[in-house]
Amino acid sequence: QWTHREEEFVKRAGFVLIAETAVRGKKSGDEVYLDYLDIIRKMKGDDRNFVRKAASWALRQIGKRNMWLHGRAIEVAEGLAATQSNPRRWVGKDALRELRKESVARRVEKKSR
Repeated sequence: QWTHREEEFVKRAGFVLIAETAVRGKKSGDEVYLDYLDIIRKMKGDDRNFVRKAASWALRQIGKRNMWLHGRAIEVAEGLAATQSNPRRWVGKDALRELRKESVARRVEKKSR
């Protein structure tokens, strides 16, 4: 719910919590992250730097959990990158830069085994 707030650092904190959950939530099921991807997909165009960076970080971390979520995160990032909203496009392109790296895909694939 913090991701829907207008205060910059509260909104940022919402995305940071998503990113941290993706990194540290070892027992969380994929369904939780699908909900988070939906939040990121529907985010309003927020051109504040801290908010954009946190949203991108959350998207990238979800995409590094396993190969299935990697594919879903790339789909969300591609959708954002194709929008007319500059901030949303930035989040998508920034996430794609990392998620499409061969080294990231290999690491995620290895972790998924």
